[in-house]
Amino acid sequence: MDLEYKITFNKRVFDRLQIPIIDIMLMGKYHSFLLDTGANNNALDREIYNQLKNEHNLKEAKEKIQILTSSHVTQEVRELVELPLIVEGQELLFPFTITDLSLLRKEVLTKAGSEVDGLLGSRFFDHFEWMLDFKEWAVWK
Repeated sequence: MDLEYKITFNKRVFDRLQIPIIDIMLMGKYHSFLLDTGANNNALDREIYNQLKNEHNLKEAKEKIQILTSSHVTQEVRELVELPLIVEGQELLFPFTITDLSLLRKEVLTKAGSEVDGLLGSRFFDHFEWMLDFKEWAVWK
């Protein structure tokens, strides 16, 4: 298999929880992201966003989105921000929904001893034309 680009999963997390997590450069530091092809959007934990906002003097999110349930009831309003990621050697702005991921973060930390700061959804995969490979424990293009 001739790969253009490959990132391996955090093997400790995958061994213990069977979920793929990779490290991606976000605003000058590596952050761990759960790969979730079932999610349309990318998400970043509110606590991590607040830390980045303070460290980098980010402005408040200008755009807000409403999450609707199947019965068209507004579940909550979330902020939507664009943040720079370095992927495949390129710095690109990607939209992130800012939300509370504390339960996910606690679960991964408690059961696998690792941090997770956000998730990357299907739009991210579509943009880079990445594929998950559970045999190789990697994402590749």
